[in-house]
Amino acid sequence: IGRPALAHYSDDRVGLFARTSTTQIVSSVQPSAGAAFPSWQIVGSGGSGVSSDPSVLIENDRVTVFAGAGATVAAVTQDSASAPFAAWANLASGPSAIGAANPSVLNTSGSYSIYVPGADGNVWGSTVPTAPAPSGWSQIGSGASLVSAVSSVRTASGAICVYGASAAGAILGTCQAAPGGAFGSWAIM
Repeated sequence: IGRPALAHYSDDRVGLFARTSTTQIVSSVQPSAGAAFPSWQIVGSGGSGVSSDPSVLIENDRVTVFAGAGATVAAVTQDSASAPFAAWANLASGPSAIGAANPSVLNTSGSYSIYVPGADGNVWGSTVPTAPAPSGWSQIGSGASLVSAVSSVRTASGAICVYGASAAGAILGTCQAAPGGAFGSWAIM
């Protein structure tokens, strides 16, 4: 019902991941590059109740899917390439409802860094060593008041920057001063 996420496999196959009207994530992966997409399949078990479109990371053809789930983000992964998806797991409750905001997820040196705006207008982040593994949430920067989903990027130095839109239509951003460091205040770009 929303925007699908794509996974591009090393053999040029494409995988589509989407949220259904029944609040589940489904996928369809080409059997070979350029082939027709097969019917949709439910991703993982226990995934009913997602509240956002999925975000997908693929590493060595092993897919991990993230989606908002009420006051948290839930994740599901494959144990290995082409393996079935395991059960969905919540990545710990956040201090603010996440709602329908898509999580922005980065693979950062073997960990997953997840960023999402809360219903309170602040941006919340969590870093998990493996997904799905529960972790805590921390407010990112100060003074955000965002009304959009966020985008995140890892710079050449390894620091992370997060961006989103304010109610006034301005793009705001904040970055770590150094890799793994604290985020500064939000500023208009």
